[in-house]
Amino acid sequence: MESYPTDKNELAKYLGGYPEYRITNRDADTPTDPILALKPLASEIVSNPAIRKLVLDALLILSNDQDYCWMAMYHILSLADIESISGVKLLSDEFLAQLRIGLFSHQAHLSIQMDWEGKQWPDGLWGDVRRLDNNLVQLYGVSVLSPPIK
Repeated sequence: MESYPTDKNELAKYLGGYPEYRITNRDADTPTDPILALKPLASEIVSNPAIRKLVLDALLILSNDQDYCWMAMYHILSLADIESISGVKLLSDEFLAQLRIGLFSHQAHLSIQMDWEGKQWPDGLWGDVRRLDNNLVQLYGVSVLSPPIK
């Protein structure tokens, strides 16, 4: 079985694609391949509450990193897919609200980042965050950027 860091801070770096954890992505210009990075964790996320908490905690840490926070959105899309297939609730409103705070705190920084997928958007990596959020809404009815209407 493939391995992954078991410390939440190291897992955040792994999921973000920090240089020491990069996995080549053939489909997008990102620091890691989010599908391959999450693959060794996918079944454990569903079956093991401790691993689920580890992954969610790591994503919250990642959402507070101004340079890599946008990568959390790729993993949220994968988690929404896992949630829809498994029926196990992964993305609570509370979790999404915390993630939203982290991302919005770095909006200005991301908007001027024209590297990675950001080169495709006039507002840099923030444009990629918006694109991924739109995909979440369209595919799963979930948004990170917009709070749920109650």
